[in-house]
Amino acid sequence: PISMMPEYEWFLHAVSIDSGDALFPYQRRLDNLLLGMHYDLDSSRLVGYSVPYWSQKEQNDSWAPSLQTFTLNDRNLASITIINATVPLSMPDQSAENFLLGNSITAYDGITDMYYITLPNTSNTSQPQTRIHGVSLNSADAGRTVVSALLGERVVSMEVNARYHGVFALLQASGRYYFVQLGHSFKSSASVVEFDWTLVNAGQADLLSGMPWWWSLSDLNPMTEAYSQRHYQIGGSTCEHQSNTTFVGARDFANLDSPLYLTDMRQGGLSNASVPYNLTSVPPPAVLAAWFVNLDPRVPFLQPVEPQHTRFSMDGLRVYMTFESGTTSGLKPVDNNGDSIPDSIDRSMQHNGTRNCSDIFLPSVPDRIGLMGNATCEWFNSTLEMRLVEPAAIRIGDNLSFQKDSVMSYTPDPLVEQGFVWSMPARGSVSVEMP
Repeated sequence: PISMMPEYEWFLHAVSIDSGDALFPYQRRLDNLLLGMHYDLDSSRLVGYSVPYWSQKEQNDSWAPSLQTFTLNDRNLASITIINATVPLSMPDQSAENFLLGNSITAYDGITDMYYITLPNTSNTSQPQTRIHGVSLNSADAGRTVVSALLGERVVSMEVNARYHGVFALLQASGRYYFVQLGHSFKSSASVVEFDWTLVNAGQADLLSGMPWWWSLSDLNPMTEAYSQRHYQIGGSTCEHQSNTTFVGARDFANLDSPLYLTDMRQGGLSNASVPYNLTSVPPPAVLAAWFVNLDPRVPFLQPVEPQHTRFSMDGLRVYMTFESGTTSGLKPVDNNGDSIPDSIDRSMQHNGTRNCSDIFLPSVPDRIGLMGNATCEWFNSTLEMRLVEPAAIRIGDNLSFQKDSVMSYTPDPLVEQGFVWSMPARGSVSVEMP
């Protein structure tokens, strides 16, 4: 009986990724056990699904599964706030109340706000099948099932690329492993997130390109055939969004003494099978399972802005540095909740008109060309013009080094919560070219 079972208390616990020390200001008691946790990259929130206390649930009792979100604001570290919200989890043709009791395979796209979860299919008992649900967590239709599809294979791991919104899975079938793209999410003309399921049955071909839609691990990563026979941890994977690559952990044997291999699988397109990173094995950790995390996802940021060219004028009295459209200087991203993701734009300090080049470049540059009176800088759309009084102050091949966070670009993007995405700021230096 339930009265004789031990009572459990569950907590949302946080540790520093630098030291492993507990970060108690973030700790919070939970009403239910939380599984399948992911971090929302542009909303500063945690997302997971809840299951009841096993000590408080009879075997045949039904329950209402739900997704849980925890929105964090730690701009003031002395007063961290965490707001919890519940989203009902409706799953058509699925007895979720009886089967969502273990740690299902999950993935989350923090840009389109799509939560993906796998469950055993209960409508067919003759052979094992997996049902994959994609649930919207957008504020306009939170809880809506966007995709519900069946797979005849077991899902070992699932990842989402938050830059390109593709959903990928490591499948097990007939004693082999296959890495496939299931499809991708997108925003329709009605500004509603939808899903395009592109996976077909293993062995069928894409009639347009003639390339198979499925690839074994040995096909995707030609380092060795042994990859299709290794042991893979359920849910043990992570995604590098910019290069469109998934990393999974693999062992030769399912024991503590077996080395751990990080296997990379490119997602950029099936027609150009991946070039492996040639990652070596790492010493076996003293655990059978490990959680892989990308500590620098760089999403929703764009790549660092770079000048397309930096050239002298014909008279040698000007240097033109041309960037891609939308690049400017002096605009400041404003972070309202301490998650390092810009929430708005401060235009009060935008670099309009003639100004000192020291506002844009490191001191080594104004030390050579001088300040106002000897040299000036001015923006014209996405081109920076440097005017020189003394032509010899800058020579062909000289380097111009940027101030930290001085030059960046932003682009409208309806998929992200803020409505725009920032590039990472220009960094390093560029050399001056001939006219």
